[in-house]
Amino acid sequence: MKRNFIILIGAIVMLFTASSCEKTVEQSKVYEISVEMITNADGSVASAVYKELAGEIKSTDAVLAYVLLDDAWQPMPAFYDGESYIYAFDDDGYFRFDAFPTNGYVWTGNFKQDYRIIRIPHYAYTEKKAEGVDHNNYNEVMKAYDLYNTPVIRK
Repeated sequence: MKRNFIILIGAIVMLFTASSCEKTVEQSKVYEISVEMITNADGSVASAVYKELAGEIKSTDAVLAYVLLDDAWQPMPAFYDGESYIYAFDDDGYFRFDAFPTNGYVWTGNFKQDYRIIRIPHYAYTEKKAEGVDHNNYNEVMKAYDLYNTPVIRK
């Protein structure tokens, strides 16, 4: 009986040790933001710096950005109707969004632009890329990373 008790205690200790060593799997996240785009007086460039995502993105994460154009999420950088949409991180981890008119297009006034930013842990991105996931296709990305079941974080 004493031997069985010792075996039982050993099994419980091993169970707790194994469960505490499990790797925490970080999930991908989807952020939706609406950015006030500011045009220059001549309508040549619109840009905005978005600060509310600073600290949400790790330097090792893969970041996919999509812009809402004609009710569909288009990958960035995107070219649409004479406009070029690009994004970048600045040194403080802030997103910078720029929209550049091409072909002589000129904006009149400021406007709001909607974006979806998808943060994917590097290991998951690498696995899905190897499987052939088209990361330019918003719907394919949402399905591949099971993000349709994840709430969109509106900032």
